[in-house]
Amino acid sequence: MNTYETKQVSDDSYHLSPAVFKQPDDEVQSLLTSDGWLFRPPEHGHVITNSEMVSRIVQYYEMFAVNVFLLGYSVLKDAKAAVSTSTYNIVLFEACTDRFIIEQFDFCAASRLIWGLIGGAIVYFTFTSLIAVALFFELRRKGYRASFTALWHSPLFLICYFYSSEKRVDILSIPNKYVGLSLWTRSQIHRISLALYCLICTILIFNSLFRG
Repeated sequence: MNTYETKQVSDDSYHLSPAVFKQPDDEVQSLLTSDGWLFRPPEHGHVITNSEMVSRIVQYYEMFAVNVFLLGYSVLKDAKAAVSTSTYNIVLFEACTDRFIIEQFDFCAASRLIWGLIGGAIVYFTFTSLIAVALFFELRRKGYRASFTALWHSPLFLICYFYSSEKRVDILSIPNKYVGLSLWTRSQIHRISLALYCLICTILIFNSLFRG
């Protein structure tokens, strides 16, 4: 094999020049561009940083702090105030009965919106937690360190902050041909379920706006 000298020109780019022969052999030539540049392939296994953990807080802040505690409670309080004889129990469980058919105010739509905001968040939290548990056992079955990856893909991801940098490797970031996990682990279930939750909330909000 020929001998080469490499010069790093950026974090992920190197320039390769022959030190003994003028032309590189076939193995190295296949990694070069026409200009003689050698690009280092991405490393397998993404290490999660503190900044990524902080950025992930945004979606959960929007879901629980805004949807549940701000919007959900605000709608519940306003719906109760709109009907003088109502209580919180009536708003949540009896608003869609024939007893509370009110002109110019859709009491049932308000109740459905509350359940969509609060109940949907609870369903999402429970569902993604179950998926994380299933992911944990799938990783254990394959012999990998399972706790960090399972927590990172669960609503309890903030616990990952206490892991050392050597253990902050997201195994799902490694191509599946190297780790051999079941295909369902690559289906981005938690992101799809979050998108569905947001879509349902959006539909319920527009429905309540149009129907009063």
